[in-house]
Amino acid sequence: MPTPETTEKFLTLTELAGRADWSRTTIWRFLGKPDKTYTRRYRRVEVSLYSMRRIEAYNNFAGREYDGAVACKNSNRAFLDRIMVNHIRHELTQHDRQLWIVSGKSGAVSARLEIAQRIFDAIAKAYQGLQDECQRQLHRRMV
Repeated sequence: MPTPETTEKFLTLTELAGRADWSRTTIWRFLGKPDKTYTRRYRRVEVSLYSMRRIEAYNNFAGREYDGAVACKNSNRAFLDRIMVNHIRHELTQHDRQLWIVSGKSGAVSARLEIAQRIFDAIAKAYQGLQDECQRQLHRRMV
């Protein structure tokens, strides 16, 4: 009988980097070290393997938050851009910490807008393909 370990699917670093919106930099930032490695005998090259469970982790923790929508390769581009910007904002920046620092203080409303402006500008600069989504989310906060 197959065990979960033997049926688990993996992608190589090359396969993952070949997918839309995954670059080697993105892989290192979001996934870090590979789940497994092995050495190809005929070339003596170490191959990095990433678990599909980690690659598709969004569906495990956030899918229900967006009206049951799940992310996949056929998902709407606007949906994917939105969840990527949200993930970057919460996981790769100090956004939440900065909001906590200013909460309840005089001028908190304008400070929150300034924090949002800086965060979205930084995301748009680092991930140029997400510039429109950053502008959309920022505009939504200003209205």
